[in-house]
Amino acid sequence: MNHVKRKPADIFSFAETQHHLKHEVNRTLYNYYRGLLEVEGGIPARGQIDPIELSSILSNIVLFDVHRDGRVTFRLVGSDLRHRLGRDVVGMEYQILVQPERAESATRALTMVVDVPQGFRVDLFHRYPQGFSVPVEAVAFPLKSETKEYRGHVILCDGELERDDPRAVEVSATEIEFAAALKRDMIDLGFGYDDDFYDLVVDL
Repeated sequence: MNHVKRKPADIFSFAETQHHLKHEVNRTLYNYYRGLLEVEGGIPARGQIDPIELSSILSNIVLFDVHRDGRVTFRLVGSDLRHRLGRDVVGMEYQILVQPERAESATRALTMVVDVPQGFRVDLFHRYPQGFSVPVEAVAFPLKSETKEYRGHVILCDGELERDDPRAVEVSATEIEFAAALKRDMIDLGFGYDDDFYDLVVDL
């Protein structure tokens, strides 16, 4: 599969982002995060996330830890995503889900969320060994760490879009082969964005 080095497609303000989200679960996370920003007047901490308030989309939520050394690991993975991944990835590094050539850019996409801080929206797909793919939209926002162990955390919601391959009807018994990005948009939360970031996206 060929990848091309590409700058993010669009830069949205936080307010503009709501008009560009395709999946209802991502709009739900957006609205919840907007409420936290309004209350806190800045980036909320991980401990301020209330799972009860996110109960309707908790199965689509992923929480990442961004370590001081630059590693990004899964802290929490919702049941819907675990179903599509076909395995438990909690504690593992995010880069295990991407092809080796994308490991650096995929990891940086998450570290920049906490380092700037900023958000992103991305169209991607999950590829399976049988040759079919499942299209997905994801949106990610930063959370402050309450300990010195981490640079911060990323809360991400991902919603599966309509499947157009009949082979993709049931994937629960299949372990994902890799995840690949198609189009990424930056979300400016009022702190700017990483203008030096280049993504590796699939060349369709």
